[in-house]
Amino acid sequence: MRFIPINKNNKKHMEVLEGISKSTSFLGNLENYTVAQNDKHFYGNDFIVEIDGNLVGYIGITDLIETRVGNTVSIYYGILEKYYGNGYGKKIIMNTKKLLQTEGNIDFIIANVDVNNEMGIKTIEKCDFKVNNNFDDEIQYTSRLR
Repeated sequence: MRFIPINKNNKKHMEVLEGISKSTSFLGNLENYTVAQNDKHFYGNDFIVEIDGNLVGYIGITDLIETRVGNTVSIYYGILEKYYGNGYGKKIIMNTKKLLQTEGNIDFIIANVDVNNEMGIKTIEKCDFKVNNNFDDEIQYTSRLR
């Protein structure tokens, strides 16, 4: 698995993001997902994910937020529809958690999942995330890293 920094000038990267945006309303404006890369940390970046030579989706990690309970990042991700059901979502999330643990200063990861996204809910729960809050249209999950 490779995490490739998103390059808005790379046609293949934009095709992945456009493909995911057709199957979910979450992505919104694609320009939001071509942010400047943080080269000092894994967090604060957006990546295209390559598995077995295929560009299967993306993962984004927010900048570190210091809270009263600990340092926190949020993740957001998407998988191209043709790769649904292959376990790629779980692989991406678990590898992201592992890489974030190497940062050493992150206590929690937050992920919000649309209440109607049954596959996304199952995936995030398989990755040891627990329900933190229920909102009208999404469920907020948290995973403790340390």
